[in-house]
Amino acid sequence: MMQAIAILKQKGYLTALLTNNFFIDEERKKPTIHIDTTNLDVIVESCRLGVCKPDEEIYRIALDRLGIDGDKCIFLDDSKRFCA
Repeated sequence: MMQAIAILKQKGYLTALLTNNFFIDEERKKPTIHIDTTNLDVIVESCRLGVCKPDEEIYRIALDRLGIDGDKCIFLDDSKRFCA
C-alpha cells in the first residue's frame, strides 16, 4: 500500500491516511503512527477524533482536510468491510 501511495504522490495526487487506531499510553503522548508518513498530505486518526470507520463522519473529516469532494477521490483499505 505504501508503495502505491508513493507512486500516486509522485504523480501529483493528494494522499491521506485514515486509520482506526488507539492510544498505547494513558497520557496519549506516544506516537500512534509507526510508518513513514513522508508521502501523506493528511493523517486522520480515529483515536484523536473519537469516531472511527465506518462512521461517515470520519470520511467527511478526511475529505475536508484534503480540501476535496468525495467524487474526486479514491478510497483504498486493507479491510473489505470499509469499502463500498
